[in-house]
Amino acid sequence: MTVTVKRGETTKDFKLTRKQIQLPVVTSGLVQPTVGYIRLTDFSSDAGTKFAAQLGDLVKKGAKSLVIDLRDNPGGCLQAPRRSPSSSCKAEC
Repeated sequence: MTVTVKRGETTKDFKLTRKQIQLPVVTSGLVQPTVGYIRLTDFSSDAGTKFAAQLGDLVKKGAKSLVIDLRDNPGGCLQAPRRSPSSSCKAEC
């Protein structure tokens, strides 16, 4: 796709390429030596799997408690919240 921008009497063409991008739906880290933090930005179909993987990594790093951040999460796949914390916490916490 080409976009033409006109400024005054000058025009310039920009060639744009559309691509699909993947934004991370789960990010995590330790906020203190034993406190894990997981941010879930969207309930996508694979959010539960990614949540479980991040939780496992945090437990391996020494997390004994967890902060789950759902702020500004617009929702998404209705089954994902059911699969996220509950399936992981029984085995890991």
